[in-house]
Amino acid sequence: MSRILLITGPGGEAQGWGNMAVTQEIAKAINASGKSCDIASVSNMDELIRVLDTRKFDLVWSALYHVTENEATIGMGESGEDWVADILDKLRLPYIGPDAATMKALIHKTATHNILDKAGVP
Repeated sequence: MSRILLITGPGGEAQGWGNMAVTQEIAKAINASGKSCDIASVSNMDELIRVLDTRKFDLVWSALYHVTENEATIGMGESGEDWVADILDKLRLPYIGPDAATMKALIHKTATHNILDKAGVP
């Protein structure tokens, strides 16, 4: 049986699929499909690392791009600071979604427009 770890936190509503009620519904649907699902709510990077080190899972699905205690923002982090996907890549853990570089480019609108322009997409 596949075990999926859903990661959320205070920034989940601004960054991902919504509040804890939505996260619980996603977990419920995953569990109903015959998979096993666990929810981890983290508010800082130390909590994220601890969860990744102590929970058993086969795949991570995160509502967070970056762990932040500020629920009103995406929490893009300081320059050079790790995002969730950076940590998952460093630990070589499988996850759903784009890598950190792609996510950062998508969120940074100027970078997104530059990528699209270079590819000839208006």
